[in-house]
Amino acid sequence: MAETRDNRAAEAVEQGLRTGGPAFCDVTEEEYRAADEARYKERQRLTEAFHVPVVAFRLSLRGPQNRGGAADLAFRRGLDDLFDLTGAPVFWEQKEERTGCEALLVCDVPAEELRSLCRTLTAEPPGADLYITEVFDENGTLLEAAGRPCADSGITDLLLREEAARYLADAAVKALILAARFTPKPGILDSENAGIYEDRDLAAAARSAEALRPYFERAAKESLAGTIDEQILREIADGGARAAREAAGGAAIHNSALTLFLPAIAGMAESLAGGGLASENGAALAKRMGPVSDMDRREHRAVFEKFGTRGIVEQAEKGFPAARQAEAMLLRDGTDLLAPFLAIAAGTTDAHLLLRGGLEAQLYVRTEMKRILESPEEMRPRMAKILDGVLIRAGYGPEEAVDHLALALWIRQMDGAGFDF
Repeated sequence: MAETRDNRAAEAVEQGLRTGGPAFCDVTEEEYRAADEARYKERQRLTEAFHVPVVAFRLSLRGPQNRGGAADLAFRRGLDDLFDLTGAPVFWEQKEERTGCEALLVCDVPAEELRSLCRTLTAEPPGADLYITEVFDENGTLLEAAGRPCADSGITDLLLREEAARYLADAAVKALILAARFTPKPGILDSENAGIYEDRDLAAAARSAEALRPYFERAAKESLAGTIDEQILREIADGGARAAREAAGGAAIHNSALTLFLPAIAGMAESLAGGGLASENGAALAKRMGPVSDMDRREHRAVFEKFGTRGIVEQAEKGFPAARQAEAMLLRDGTDLLAPFLAIAAGTTDAHLLLRGGLEAQLYVRTEMKRILESPEEMRPRMAKILDGVLIRAGYGPEEAVDHLALALWIRQMDGAGFDF
């Protein structure tokens, strides 16, 4: 399996292709010069319009390595770092051309301070070998051009894969934390209460999510390199489950989330490296991985033997349909998280809920979630809070619904970055 993915990845690099993207191998020096000239003119226009410093940011590579799945994600990872360093810009724009991705940031920050901040990004690898930042003062004078191209293409490939993996992992951690904080979630930990559990809070959920970061990164790196297989994926899953429980003081907050996120991340990475639809790649991996811990394996086996379903495991094996449908709702409705959460809880089978209360609990929760979803939008938050109290007293919580919601948030970020799931 790894050899096949290696071959597909090599063919993708050789052809200079990304799924749904342009060819990059035949970019000429004239095109690069034209891109440099266009960037110069646009930067001049922004300086004259805003009269504050401007930062130009791009990858330092040329040729096929400068575009494609890993390169485009590495660019976005570096751009996120730049935003973190400089704060929100007054204005910014981004282009994705055959010659590479680039961005111009108009920053209301003193020019010398901005230069110092940008140096942080390119002071050492990987930024020093991947990115170029050019800082212009409010008069358009170039203060500094930092960054250098890496001469070794093998090292460049490795750096690109590492940065792309960081981007995928960062997005996953942020999605898990955002889903945990979203309120109200009937029966589930949120900003108002711990739901049906007493051993967790939002701080524990954040620690649990952060503990998963290196495991998400490893899944992406292995897949980008074409070396992911069932044994490695299971090893990552077991290690991630232990680390997350330890970080949360023993609470298994994200076991079900791992069942979704690990194959989804690895599937996206495989799509970037060798092609194919990320959700289909992830589904194939999920079928080989199964539940992520011994406890979950026992629980899902018991649920399957008694009820004929495996809950979230089946969702992963079918290509994450609940999360993908929820992501479509997010794209349509914007920042409203309650509606997609209700839709997930009303339309999916939850293995943990079946274990706690059987078919009666599952039917009750799905019916009540559907009733709230079909109510006027302005009434939903209050109705959800009332149901929250009812479910807590009954000991019922649709735990897997929040994991589907988190994956939907992650998919939305991937789609927003131009990568179809």
